[in-house]
This record gives sequence, C-alpha cells and structure tokens, in this order.
Amino acid sequence: MSGVRDVASFWSSLAPKRRRMVIGGSACVLVAIALILGAITWNQHKVAVAKADCTSVSQQYKEFENKSKHLDTDGDIQPAISISAGQVSDSSTVDALQKQLKIFNAYNEQPVSCSDGNIGTIQQNTATIRTALEHRQAQQQQIVAAARAVVVSRDAKVLADA
Repeated sequence: MSGVRDVASFWSSLAPKRRRMVIGGSACVLVAIALILGAITWNQHKVAVAKADCTSVSQQYKEFENKSKHLDTDGDIQPAISISAGQVSDSSTVDALQKQLKIFNAYNEQPVSCSDGNIGTIQQNTATIRTALEHRQAQQQQIVAAARAVVVSRDAKVLADA
C-alpha cells in the first residue's frame, strides 16, 4: 500500500500509554457531547413547560374576557344596571357603578405572546398575563360590590318611602 495504514495496524503500533490516552480522550469527548445534549434537552423541556404554563394562563385570560363581554347579564350586576339615580336613596352608588362599568369596558390591553423569546421572556409574559387577569377579576369584583350597593340603596329608598 502506498502509505495508507489500516486502523488495526495503527492501533497496534501505538504504545500502551498512548492507547490509554486515546481511549481517555475519546471518553472525555463522548461525556462532553452527552452533557451538552442533556443540557440542550433539559432547556427545551423547561421552555416547553413554560410555554404550556403561559398558554394555560393566556387561555384563562381569554375566557375571562369573553365572559366579561356579557357582564350586563351577570345575575349580580344586571338588576342594578337598570336602576336610575332617582330610584335610590344615595345617588352616588349609581354614579360609582357607572364609573366602574366605564373603566371596565374601556380596558383594552392586548395580552402578550407565549411563543416568543427564551424561557425568561416566556416566564415574564406569563407573569404579565397573570397580573392582567388578576387585575380584571378585581375590577369585576368592584363592579359586583358597586351593583350590590345600588340594589341596597334602592331597597332602602323603597322602605323609606313605604
């Protein structure tokens, strides 16, 4: 052959100490590759879990917003909407309800995306959506409280007039 040696003859020509070095070096390279692949896989798993969490919170937010479009049919709020300031003992309750409804209906924040960015960005977006959902739920509870105050004020006026 013209200078080309096969692997077996090359391997047998190496000193035992050099063979151990080749085996050790190869093992280190394989371990490093396995660690890198493991880290990549773990990161992909963490990103997938973060995206799933973000998607879940985003879906809850969308469901809340869809239900809130029909807030006037809510059993706690609907009776109070048709009550005017002249029908209550304290007209500020009607004004407060109208103000809360106006603020609630004027809210037009678009939720952030769950698919953009790295794990840190996705987790931040999840927190942003969760905060927006909690804020909207708190607003709805304020409306319910204001609606109940209107009904109580109306009932107080009916009792006072009777």
